[in-house]
Amino acid sequence: MAVPKRRQSKSRQKMRRGAN
Repeated sequence: MAVPKRRQSKSRQKMRRGAN
């Protein structure tokens, strides 16, 4: 659970940078 949660967090940050 902790592993996939961290992976999703990283993916979200990448998407936020692209939208910015």
